[in-house]
Amino acid sequence: MAQAQFFRQNGTIQFDAAIAPYIFQNKGTTQTFNVQQRYPQWTCSAPSSFFVPMNYEADETIAIMMPNGYAYSKYATLASYGGSSLNGWQHIYHTNAPAGSTITYYRFQNSINVGSGYTGPGLRLYNPAGQLTFDSAMRPAIVAGTLSGNGSTINLNGSRAYASIIQSFAGYEQSYFTGSYEEYTDEKGNVYARYWNGYSSTKMYGIRTNNAASASVVEVPFYDTQYNVLMSGAYQYNPPANSSQFNLPLENALMVDVTGI
Repeated sequence: MAQAQFFRQNGTIQFDAAIAPYIFQNKGTTQTFNVQQRYPQWTCSAPSSFFVPMNYEADETIAIMMPNGYAYSKYATLASYGGSSLNGWQHIYHTNAPAGSTITYYRFQNSINVGSGYTGPGLRLYNPAGQLTFDSAMRPAIVAGTLSGNGSTINLNGSRAYASIIQSFAGYEQSYFTGSYEEYTDEKGNVYARYWNGYSSTKMYGIRTNNAASASVVEVPFYDTQYNVLMSGAYQYNPPANSSQFNLPLENALMVDVTGI
């Protein structure tokens, strides 16, 4: 079977019938809520969270449009939780936006999984297996650029509208000590141990839309807690070493053009 390919004037490929793009299916809105009040089993220090219903059987990806100036991060995908109000699988996100903020999400699915229910005139492309990969009636995801690495920024066309895609959890956890401590003494007043005061800090990497023309990778609060470490004997005079438990960088978050959708 011949395979259709289309190239731009500069020689780069524009369409390849063997490649199934992600195409727009639907969009919706959801409200942020205070996670500590509604779902305390997911303890976090982010001001709010939000859910997006997931089509578990579909090969899909979700693009999020945040109010300007606020950031969000992808936490997990989960099933309905016990007797909660969740219904089926959900994408869960944490954000620094206040509770009650409106979030717009865009659902894109693999074109092969959408089916071939297109009629009328238009261009249709099929892969070597005979599966429809593109129809001119489809609205494919248009990637305007990518973001990767904490602190990275992308400049965008301010006359367009954008949403971003984060596929999985990214962030870090580290412990550090303040230098303060509590001493423990025996009956003779001799110091035999110190409790060194420290913190465990977890942050998530996410996307912040700075304005209509730029976006950045930033940190979103997730969970911070105070704790103490007991050091005795000769070790009591030095605080424990700071440590990092994990560091998962944000890789290739996509900025998708959703103008007119």
